[in-house]
Amino acid sequence: MRHNGVEVPKKSLFDRYTGISKGELAIFDKMDQSLRRTVRIAELSNTNLADKKSIFLFEPHIVWMQEKRFVLAGFERVQGADRVVDYAQSWLCMTELPPTPEQRR
Repeated sequence: MRHNGVEVPKKSLFDRYTGISKGELAIFDKMDQSLRRTVRIAELSNTNLADKKSIFLFEPHIVWMQEKRFVLAGFERVQGADRVVDYAQSWLCMTELPPTPEQRR
């Protein structure tokens, strides 16, 4: 909903995405030196590209879950020219389940 702290017009929100159309989601705890404590981190890594691009969401929590979709909310950290900036962020995640035997036929 925001880019670098500035609200994005609602009509252009549908054009924005991370660029990771298929990947792996991992959630783990890690010591964060800047916060001086252990934080939970969600990492979404692209499994299709050779560069293995990843994006991170700090302190994620599930906002809602339904069928094959769920929303994680937390904050993303962006390195600016002279400082690190944290932005509140939500991710809409869609799961892809393996086909059932009936679907394979």
